[in-house]
Amino acid sequence: MRRPPAPQRRRLPGHRQRRRHSRHLRLRRRGAGSGAGPTGAGVSVGPGTGLGAANAVDGSEATRWSSDYVDPSWLVVDLGATYSISRVRLSWEAAYGRAYQIQTSPDGSSWTTVYSTASGDGGVDDLTVSGTGRYVRMYGTQRATQWGYSLWSFQVLGS
Repeated sequence: MRRPPAPQRRRLPGHRQRRRHSRHLRLRRRGAGSGAGPTGAGVSVGPGTGLGAANAVDGSEATRWSSDYVDPSWLVVDLGATYSISRVRLSWEAAYGRAYQIQTSPDGSSWTTVYSTASGDGGVDDLTVSGTGRYVRMYGTQRATQWGYSLWSFQVLGS
């Protein structure tokens, strides 16, 4: 059975956008990291695993990003321009963050925390936030399992 054609959308290479109630900001992969610096470039898992940073922002709930098995670990997305951010939606795999922060940055090096929790319970976290920035990151400080952090999707909404 063929699916009807999708409506015309602006797309970034390797990224599929989905429209929701709010404006879904364009995401570009900045990188993922653990331990090397605020925006650690590249993927945070071994080569050939297929669990790279692009998977969290590809619009598919069938692919995921996963970090190394260390704290802290993070995933950074580049919005391409500065936006006002009002909502972040994290869809966790079974390896979720017990304690994590959502942070924004104008330049990818100085970060402002717009959300923080020490009692994450996995599943879907639909967070109301208030901030501006070009870069948005999930900064995990305590894993809930022995595994790394793992996200099916990382959505940033605002205007």
